[in-house]
Amino acid sequence: MRGIYNVKRHAVEQPQDQSIKIIPLTKGYNTFVDAKNYERLIKLNWCVTECKDGRRYAMAKESIGGGKFRNVWMHRYIFNYEYDLVDHADGDGLNKRENNLRPCNETQNAANRRTPRNNTSGFKGVTWNDGRQKWRTQVAKDSGSRHLAMFPPTEEGKIAAARAYDRFVIEKYGQFAKTNFPIADYD
Repeated sequence: MRGIYNVKRHAVEQPQDQSIKIIPLTKGYNTFVDAKNYERLIKLNWCVTECKDGRRYAMAKESIGGGKFRNVWMHRYIFNYEYDLVDHADGDGLNKRENNLRPCNETQNAANRRTPRNNTSGFKGVTWNDGRQKWRTQVAKDSGSRHLAMFPPTEEGKIAAARAYDRFVIEKYGQFAKTNFPIADYD
């Protein structure tokens, strides 16, 4: 299988750690892969694709015949398309080491999203409620959001709201939960 475009890659110096390899992408980005996958992956013309929310992934184009092409996502290609969705445990879409990739379903994948860029509280799942003048904790669900609790209009209240969010998502999503504070804080 080959990509359709010749991507101009910048030079990279491979790390001294022989278990890791770097594949240069477009726009000066790099992706990190396990050495065992490097020879298969380097044959494709990988580029960086950037999402509106700032996430970045490695992608190539593959001919499927008849002048048609499909996107090849490196994280799925590593697993030979065995899984429909593959999640990046650390949230870094350019870290393609197998210990960072895990099969998931849509709910688990969504649970691992980072704090939105338009967030004003600084914490995932915490918003300001103007009507009640309190911090509000909520979680996203299929049909909108689910209100969890209200907290005092203080810095301590905001932190308590963030911790309430964390406890809820840890219980609901386990290892896929993207928390505001380290999960170890809740053991």
